Amino acid sequence: MERLQSLLRRVDALLRKPNVATTLSPDSILLTAPEEGDVWRVGDTVEVSWRVIGVTGHPLDVTLVHGRGRKIEDVAVLAARIPARDLSVRVIVPEVPAGQEYAVALVSSDPTEIRSRRFSISN
Repeated sequence: MERLQSLLRRVDALLRKPNVATTLSPDSILLTAPEEGDVWRVGDTVEVSWRVIGVTGHPLDVTLVHGRGRKIEDVAVLAARIPARDLSVRVIVPEVPAGQEYAVALVSSDPTEIRSRRFSISN
């Protein structure tokens, strides 16, 4: 999964350059925010954004998760049933313990689950 995310990040960088053509497989999503090292504060409104490459017709749930490896737990649903083509959603950071092991997951019924890089939440 991390290799796919790495590839999508490289493709995203290429797509930002003018006059570049590339062929991609359908149904790809790349989370662009939050980024690794970001710090969210409880109660703030923040933006979660992504790019869609190909056809993705299923709505997305935006979920806050915590942990690493096999110890990843869902913490809160930040937004539900967001059309993938919206490319972003603004959410309020929920009341959670301060920590560094947070990530955002985009989840759909097709099934897809894409996670962001790790970031911190502070009180």
